[in-house]
Amino acid sequence: MSQFIRMAATLQTLSLAAMEEASRRGLREADLDDLFLALVINDQSAGRALRGLDITLEGARAAVAAQHTSELATLGITLEVPTPGRIVFHETRGYAWSARTEALLMQAAEKKSAGDADAVLRTLVNEPSGHIIDLLTRLNTSPNAVLDALDAARGAPAQSNAPTASTASPASTASEMSQKRPSGAISRSTEAFVPAPALDVWTVLTDPAQIPTWEPGTATVDRADREATVGTTWTAHALMTAPDGKAIRVPPAFRRRSVQLIDMQARSCVAWRFTHPDTQRSRATATEFRLEEAIGGTHVTITTTWFAYRGWRRVNDIFLRPFLPLLIWMTNWQIGSRLSRAFSA
Repeated sequence: MSQFIRMAATLQTLSLAAMEEASRRGLREADLDDLFLALVINDQSAGRALRGLDITLEGARAAVAAQHTSELATLGITLEVPTPGRIVFHETRGYAWSARTEALLMQAAEKKSAGDADAVLRTLVNEPSGHIIDLLTRLNTSPNAVLDALDAARGAPAQSNAPTASTASPASTASEMSQKRPSGAISRSTEAFVPAPALDVWTVLTDPAQIPTWEPGTATVDRADREATVGTTWTAHALMTAPDGKAIRVPPAFRRRSVQLIDMQARSCVAWRFTHPDTQRSRATATEFRLEEAIGGTHVTITTTWFAYRGWRRVNDIFLRPFLPLLIWMTNWQIGSRLSRAFSA
């Protein structure tokens, strides 16, 4: 994986999480605190290191709030800090990094850096204002402890949200996804961290009514109260209005999808298959989630398979195949971000 791809994937992931945190406080500028909170739920070694120090998202948020109150008191201001609300990032616009945070990210991406979240956290704990040092003190740790934890996390199994060049079949025991892939199918896996117990995550992923929570573009699911059993199929309807109120153009043939539960293993695995029954101009897809308990939450491996077009439309794959790994990674990244947001909003 090139440094550029790794850096772009890291920045994308951290930017989304940090600006979501800023939106909870009614801000449009993400600062050092928001970057730190984004790193706490990051699935690379930086997040594992922080969570290994017993730093949770809830605890880090509380420390940030206390830090802001303390800094205002130091200035002689007794203003009560407003209680953060829900994440509204996707319903609003105009977000950006603060100047000092943008400079820090550029420093972390220097030529000799790996360009990953590890490099960002190492740079952050050494930032000169002392703000992060004070924050870490509130969390009963220190920059040196964080750096030691990062060194230890390097020896743990690597996890990355960046796209890879692998074309291996998805590792699954699902009746649909464990079979030999049809000719032309392509799969990619990415990792995500969700700040909730595996049972809670599994409960959401096996509930048809919750599909719009994690699946981009889905608004509602018909008869979602039916019992979730393997082989059952539901009808889902496309999202026609964006969170900011703008209309989304969806061709009539793509407004309805069939959604089938193809695997469900207690607390460990869920898999769904999606098709458009009203058109032949769409490929079938399958999304599998594998869950594993982790410090502070759940590690989720998301595997998406895009099946080949049928008939003469398979010629499209000849031209699209070089771009499919990136497109699937973007889909997985969106799914992972939405799933994590469901438990951190």
